[in-house]
Amino acid sequence: MFISKHEKIFIIIFLLLCAIFCLNIGYAKTSDKLEFVTNNKEFNIIFKNEKVISSFGVDQSKTYIKISSDMHNIFINIPDLELPGANVEFSVDVVNKGKVDAKIESVVANGFENSNVVKFIILNKSDYINKILQPGQSATINFKIEWDEKLNTLVDETLNFNIEVNCSQAI
Repeated sequence: MFISKHEKIFIIIFLLLCAIFCLNIGYAKTSDKLEFVTNNKEFNIIFKNEKVISSFGVDQSKTYIKISSDMHNIFINIPDLELPGANVEFSVDVVNKGKVDAKIESVVANGFENSNVVKFIILNKSDYINKILQPGQSATINFKIEWDEKLNTLVDETLNFNIEVNCSQAI
């Protein structure tokens, strides 16, 4: 039985493709990470409709919440938050502008850890934690930045902080 050169090349290519296919199946069976790649799917969460709800003990004309032009960051200005009990309540909508469902996992404020007098309080966690936002849907987050009313110390404190809204793709 004589095998031509072209048949040998065909057999070698066929065997290589089979080996690659078997390796891929073996890797998929032993891999602990499963990824789905979909076409035309976006995960895009933005902020919208920011506002100051109420304030006490601060100059409200200079207090503001502003959303960045890319709508992914919030800027807050509270001048002279110096009076024990002084506070400002804010509201902002988290909007799913993507093309896949998003689940709000948590809202975290970083930067308040070293403050002895200023607190960050999330007011309506149960309204949005673990909420699934379909594309186009939103959830409102209300939070308060407050000078601890139990402290009668006057401290000139400047805080730099950020607020993270952690989301995952809803399954």
